[in-house]
Amino acid sequence: MARDVEVVIDEPELKKFLSWGGPVGKSTERLAKETVFRIKALANKRTGAMAAGAHFIKGQWSGGIQFDAGTPIPYSLFVDQGTKPHKIEAKNAPYLSFFWPKVGHVVHFKSVNHPGNKPYKFLERALDKAMRMWERGG
Repeated sequence: MARDVEVVIDEPELKKFLSWGGPVGKSTERLAKETVFRIKALANKRTGAMAAGAHFIKGQWSGGIQFDAGTPIPYSLFVDQGTKPHKIEAKNAPYLSFFWPKVGHVVHFKSVNHPGNKPYKFLERALDKAMRMWERGG
């Protein structure tokens, strides 16, 4: 004995459920905050700028909600993704000046060959750790 079932979706309630104010949004915001917390914990602490600038931005798109988390410091991407060996040239001065511990004094060069950096992947690791905590109900 088959019965026809009619499903009625209350669009305004569904939108509220999936919005930043609904349960999905509140859970996603917890994930965003945890991600920022992890970015601050894993970011390079040499100057503290990357950790201090870590934040998230709420967003919406046609399929629902989203957040972007990161740090606005321009060199963050180079720390996170690493760099290949490259040449650094003086642009706003006649030469580059820095203290070189190997020779024990300040040196001056028109350019230097930077050996590159290994990727630190702190942004990816922060999201991964936050996701694992979020999936456990944190």
